[in-house]
This record gives sequence, structure tokens and C-alpha cells, in this order.
Amino acid sequence: MAYKKVLFTVLVLLALLSGCTTSRGTGPLVSDLGDGAEEYRGIQEQIRSGETDLAVTGTKIESASGQLATGIGDLEQAIIGSTGTEPGITAIIQRVRSRTVDLALYEEWRNRRTERTGGGADPDS
Repeated sequence: MAYKKVLFTVLVLLALLSGCTTSRGTGPLVSDLGDGAEEYRGIQEQIRSGETDLAVTGTKIESASGQLATGIGDLEQAIIGSTGTEPGITAIIQRVRSRTVDLALYEEWRNRRTERTGGGADPDS
């Protein structure tokens, strides 16, 4: 038992006297990471700023998309309304309507239009 006490005392003294500190004569052993923390904070700020910019841009695109959909609907109504009044427009509209349309593309367009208008009624009726 005395052997363990002596060994423990020797180890404690060795640790205290051997310079078990965070610095030696030439400089610290444990580096100061203050600069790294500042850099990290700067990067985080840039990311937050980028996320804000993306959110604003997304909102603008969404708004423009809604305005575009409204404009297309208004244009369609104007074309439908003027079909019988001008023979040149009537011929153009008949040629456009006689073109074949890819069914998958048409279904996708109709589904998106239905989602934007709130669903319910079929946009073609």
C-alpha cells in the first residue's frame, strides 16, 4: 500500500514540475482559435445572407409566375373574344388549334394551371 502512495506522489510531482501547462518557453501549446471562430462566423453570415437573397428571389419569381399566368389567361380570353371579328386572326387561331400537341405536355400544363387557379373547375371548360 505504501508503494502505491509513493508512486502516486512521484507521478503528481513529476506532472507539476515537468511543465504540464498550456505554454512553453516558445509559445502556447494550445492554440488560440479566435481567428478561426471569426472566420466561421463570417462564413455563417454569408450563408444566412445568401439564404435571404434566395428567399427574396423565390418570392419574386413566384409573383412573376402568377402575373404571367393571369396575363396568359387574359390573352386567351381576348383571342377567344376576337375570333369572329377579324378573318386574319380567325385563320391564325384555326391553324394554331389544328396543330398536334403532346398529350403529356398538355396534361402537365393543365394540372399546373388547375393548381394555380385553386383546382376545382377544369380550365378548358
